Formats: sequence, C-alpha cells, structure tokens
Amino acid sequence: MTIAPCTYCGRKEKPTSDHVPPKAAFPKPRTSDLITVPSCEPCNKSFELDDDYFKQHLALRRDIEAHPRAATLLAEVRRSWARPEGGGLKAYTVGTLVQRPSPAAALELGQYIDSERIGTVLGRTVRGLYFHHTGRRIPPSYRARAILSEAATPDFQLAFECALFSSPDYALAEGMFAYSFAAASDDPMSTVWLLQFYGNALFYAMTGAPKVAA
Repeated sequence: MTIAPCTYCGRKEKPTSDHVPPKAAFPKPRTSDLITVPSCEPCNKSFELDDDYFKQHLALRRDIEAHPRAATLLAEVRRSWARPEGGGLKAYTVGTLVQRPSPAAALELGQYIDSERIGTVLGRTVRGLYFHHTGRRIPPSYRARAILSEAATPDFQLAFECALFSSPDYALAEGMFAYSFAAASDDPMSTVWLLQFYGNALFYAMTGAPKVAA
C-alpha cells in the first residue's frame, strides 16, 4: 500500500486524514462534503487544542448569529464547558474573546484574542486546501499567515479583493464555509485567500516564500 506523505511535514508515518477547515468548526451532524487531506498522526494530534479554540472563537462571534447553524455550534461549546474537564478552556477562551474593542480600535484585535492560535488553524487550512486543489504540498519553509478581516486596513482589504477578483468561489458544509484563492504567476505556492465562515466571519490568509537574508 502506498502511503501519501503528510500534507504538513512530509512524513509517511502513521497515516491519518485531517479536515480542512477543522471539522470542529462545524456542528454535528456534519455534512459529507468536508475536505480531508493526508496527515501523519503526530501532526494531527497536535492540532486539537488550536481547533477547539478556533471553534469557540467562531461560536462566540456575534456577527454569525443569523446563520441557522450558528446556534447549534454555540450549544456544542456550552455543553463542552459544562463537562468537568472543560472549565480551564472556558476560562481561557472567555478571557481572550469577550473583551472586544470598539470598532475604532479594530486594529488592536490581536490584543483581545489568541491571534496566534487562529492564525495557526487558518494557515494549516490554506495549506490543506492548496493540496486539495493542486495535489502539491506547500513547503514548510513557506510562511502561512492569516488575519481577521476587521483587523485589516482598507488598503489591505482592497489589495486582496483585486487579487481575487476573477477567482472562482467554493462553498461546502451547507454554506457554513466558503473560500476563494489566487496564486502568483511567478510562484504558484505564493497564494492569497479569502475564508468565510457562517456567512459573515471573514479572514484573509496568504502563503509566501521566506525572505532571503541579504
């Protein structure tokens, strides 16, 4: 049996499948069209805490309340908090997510959420989606970064909209997730992405080669 290399580290050890975006972002019962990519077991297990945090970030966002499945996601989070082992994660999540700044202070959002964890989840997501579409791994040496749309400057948003103007849109999970992406003409692994959860939670992401020291 041929073992596919891990999408993230390239190893061919203990093969499993990883959902991109993480399946934790979608409430049960989950749809059958969720995307999976090859992943080694060590990588897959290392994602669990970040995925749980991202799920709670989505569930606590007020801008997705109108989506019909958002209430189900929030109910799942509340049930997890009610379990004896859920108290620590609840305290950590609430401490980083509840104190939202005013719209005028949107650029300081990184001070109010664990943006590193969210960026890690979304960076892995775009690596996985890229593999899903192209069959090629983005090398670990390439950086993958993400930002909340409300934390982006107008110029940053405009640049992404221009880059993605003619890109096709993809949707899955009954509209709970949609995305589009474009690749640079001179480096197909340098990409820009627009990720949308529950119709209203928007994130920008990008992959690019590391800077070469002068």
